[in-house]
Amino acid sequence: MRKFYFILSATLSCLLGSVVLNAQDIIRLSTGDEIKAKVIEVRPYDVTYRLYDNPDGPLYTVMRSDILTITYPNGSRDIFNASPYMNYYPYAESPDALRPGMRYNELKRIYSTSQWDGYWPEDRYNTANWCLNFIFPGLGQMVMGEAGRGLAFLGGATACLVFGTVYSFSYTMGSAFLRPEDANRFAGISSACYLALCGISIWSMADAAKMAKIKNMYDRDMRNYASNVEIKLAPWVAPAQFGIGDGIRPATGLTLALKF
Repeated sequence: MRKFYFILSATLSCLLGSVVLNAQDIIRLSTGDEIKAKVIEVRPYDVTYRLYDNPDGPLYTVMRSDILTITYPNGSRDIFNASPYMNYYPYAESPDALRPGMRYNELKRIYSTSQWDGYWPEDRYNTANWCLNFIFPGLGQMVMGEAGRGLAFLGGATACLVFGTVYSFSYTMGSAFLRPEDANRFAGISSACYLALCGISIWSMADAAKMAKIKNMYDRDMRNYASNVEIKLAPWVAPAQFGIGDGIRPATGLTLALKF
């Protein structure tokens, strides 16, 4: 009986040892590379590890900013930043509502500027683009790829400027020939046009700043979802019968695997 228990315990120890030896951590880098390793320590700015196939070898260090995820043998996963500034979490409450190439008129119904947590170097759209609207109202929107919206602001501002200038010129040049009530009306219209011009300029600047924030949040979400999709192409071989009497012959091809 003792011999039986000894053999059983030895067998279980070997099985447990093989499981432990086969346990490996997968470090996925922002470059797309994967490292089979044994993580030693996760520190505030870096991660130390040893290579899985050389557990007694040298100790390596990789910056946390270069790591996307670390997957552990039990299936749990740590998610890190793609850079020191990038946080991968969805801004959109409903990811299914997103698709590539969405326009600002659609995005502003999904995102809110209250979710905005600051500009990062990875962002394509600088919130300072509103400064361009000092030059031409709508120019900031055009730079961010919303030409139609930018032209609407520019057209409104141009119309106010033209009408304001015309009525102001008419009042200045013809004040001696106009009746007092007509002169006052021309002056009032000119002042209203210039006030509308100021209002459109301020509105276009605020809109450009809001647009940059929303489009950056959309880009971050799209990068996040794209990083979680893996496409693999692998060779495929299987037996197949090509015709009656031809027998079974191997057929080759390619398989496409999509993981998300």
